[in-house]
Amino acid sequence: MEFRFGVKAETVEQAYRWVENATGLTDEPRESSHLGGDYYAFRGSDGVVAKLISNRDVHDSEPVIDGCDEWLVVLYIEGASNGAPAIQNLLNDTEHFVFVSSR
Repeated sequence: MEFRFGVKAETVEQAYRWVENATGLTDEPRESSHLGGDYYAFRGSDGVVAKLISNRDVHDSEPVIDGCDEWLVVLYIEGASNGAPAIQNLLNDTEHFVFVSSR
């Protein structure tokens, strides 16, 4: 499944430690003009992949992730189930994350 969370931060640099603490996943800084410039990729040993991105296109400032228009920073996770500890921890950390959608 894919999960999308709005992140209560203004930059990915402000938020990447929050993701590490909540999910237990380790990060790797990366860059992509398709993903809002600098972003962080996270991987778990169970195949979970997460990306923490700036949700503004570097060329036209439009949102990168559909359905997350109001969020400056978005975390999306692929390969996790509803019951995965990382997902449950993110759902419980309402100080930093807001669940937006899953599919």
